[in-house]
Amino acid sequence: SRYRAAFEPAGDEAGAPIEKVLTESPGGRDAGKPTVPGPNGTRLAVGETLMRATRERLERWRTLQEVAGVVTPFTREVRARLESELRAAHEAEIAALRDEHAAEVRRLKETQAVQQASRLKERLMQLAGFGAAVPPRGNGGR
Repeated sequence: SRYRAAFEPAGDEAGAPIEKVLTESPGGRDAGKPTVPGPNGTRLAVGETLMRATRERLERWRTLQEVAGVVTPFTREVRARLESELRAAHEAEIAALRDEHAAEVRRLKETQAVQQASRLKERLMQLAGFGAAVPPRGNGGR
């Protein structure tokens, strides 16, 4: 009963929750009257006096948060800049690892090709009779 004058029944008017109205910019108050949950599942429209007091308390709360260093106007900017820098550094690291991996794969393929060519040459020389004797295959030396 003490705050009855600060509220009125919302009725069928289109109203927005007070949280939404408070987070909107001052010029963007086209959502209707701010409302809060009332008794028995109803909605109550917030009067102008209480709305002014609520805005004032919200501004004071934000000031206290800023003074405490919890939230500053620069926090989002700093966070966005750091995230961007970290993302760029991470992408550069991934690109460097990808290049390093590709170079290693090329090196291994080249090394393997040289080894296979050397073994093939050695085997062909053996078969032509210019290398070490070729061991006989499984049918008794025939």
